[in-house]
Amino acid sequence: MTEIKMDTITGNITHIGGKKLLVPISMIEWTKANQEYARICSEYIDATYLAQEKWTKSSTSSDLLRLVKQFSGKEILERLQEDKGFNLVIVKPTEKWEEPGYEEPKSEGKVDLNNLRRVEIVVIATNLLKKRIGRKSVETTKQKRDCAIPLKTLEDKCRQELTFKTTTNTRVKGVKGSDHDWETDNVDEYYIENIPDILRQEGWKTYGTLDTFIPDVNSHPFWEMSK
Repeated sequence: MTEIKMDTITGNITHIGGKKLLVPISMIEWTKANQEYARICSEYIDATYLAQEKWTKSSTSSDLLRLVKQFSGKEILERLQEDKGFNLVIVKPTEKWEEPGYEEPKSEGKVDLNNLRRVEIVVIATNLLKKRIGRKSVETTKQKRDCAIPLKTLEDKCRQELTFKTTTNTRVKGVKGSDHDWETDNVDEYYIENIPDILRQEGWKTYGTLDTFIPDVNSHPFWEMSK
């Protein structure tokens, strides 16, 4: 914490970090300036991260570029740093990081918490995630997010697990041509359509990628139980 000295009469700041100010400033001015600096820093961090993500995707956009990055990438970057006179700093997100401008959609609670189908869907998703992780180490944010399950995979798995086929015969005595068998899988599409809402209510997130889901990487109990 920066050392600050204030005038006991006016309440204005007279010294910051052991240095006397040419003109005293109010605590309100100092607070606002700190907030403005934090905003500028936040914008810089977001812009740096987005530029880094763009570089990561562009530099691996083809098989040939991936080979270059694997075998020559480090050397090329080092040469560029020396030629251009800079040191490249990589942004490494911690457990608290979220994508710039990202806001997680809130659950609408479309399916009752005690609904059996809802419970079954959560169990299916959890088991699918456990299988996806296997014996891999999932300690960092990136490692956890890399295990995110595509929504299409969740939908297909739920249909597979929840299906129980029944056959109904529509034959009506005395009505010619009514003797038909109709088969149904008994999976109510309402539940399939609301998988995202069900998982959000259980603390799963998309982290800006709407077609994949993963339990909150910071606080969901799944990560403690899976250690």
